[in-house]
Amino acid sequence: MMECHANVDIVALKTEGLFRISGEQDVVHHIRNLFDAAVQDNVALESFEVHDVASALKLFLRQLPDPLLTRRLFQPLVDVSSTNQPACRILGFIRFD
Repeated sequence: MMECHANVDIVALKTEGLFRISGEQDVVHHIRNLFDAAVQDNVALESFEVHDVASALKLFLRQLPDPLLTRRLFQPLVDVSSTNQPACRILGFIRFD
């Protein structure tokens, strides 16, 4: 899935609605199957639309057995990210240790 992240990261700032606009489900599942069956480290993602790759990454993250963020940090992260003041966001994230 590092390949998905790297592929998405390259075009993220230039693509509107990157994680809001869903990819085509058949293509997303095809990408997932490529990773599941991969015998090599790299899966060529350049031929896929970025929304399909981003959706495959979201699918992978949703299917993790445990969340990336611990449940203890979830609500503080939501609280910090909901403020409209950038300085408060920065200070809130610094306190996450």
